[in-house]
Amino acid sequence: NYAMDAINFSLNACRNNDVREAMITIWTNDNNENELFTNLFGLSYFIEKCFDNNASDQKLRERFEAATGGNYDAFYEMCMYHNNFDAIKEFPNFHDRFLGKHLFWQDIMEGIYDTHLYEKPMSEHYRKCAEKMASYSDRWDYLYEYAKVIFEYLSVKTEIAEKIAPAYKSGDRKTL
Repeated sequence: NYAMDAINFSLNACRNNDVREAMITIWTNDNNENELFTNLFGLSYFIEKCFDNNASDQKLRERFEAATGGNYDAFYEMCMYHNNFDAIKEFPNFHDRFLGKHLFWQDIMEGIYDTHLYEKPMSEHYRKCAEKMASYSDRWDYLYEYAKVIFEYLSVKTEIAEKIAPAYKSGDRKTL
């Protein structure tokens, strides 16, 4: 979602200022937890928007699937690693858009990002994402499996984080 927003904003700025050339870069993140080929979605989106700023969702879907042999929905849904974008369109804070990375790497005993989970539990979201990823199959099966495992891991980890502090505060030793 962020890539799509950034691409639209950037390409519109280029068009409005008569900039004739644009390029896109791929950042693998400092921890490189994202598999390189997951970037095909953003690259395809950029290419289509360069040539047709008004490309319909159907055209974007058809062109992506023809060029990559991948499932458009599966590649899009990998962005759910960061957040449940269907439920919240606006984020009060830029960093709230990207919970996945923080939740993935945080130590659950430190709970630095747990307050986000009290306001917006994510374990069920990640469980559903894992189920969806398991339903996709094509030449990119290994990517879908990779995403499924990440979602399963985050589902378990966030469920623990969602329960540990309340259990501690209420003296619930069974849950602890």
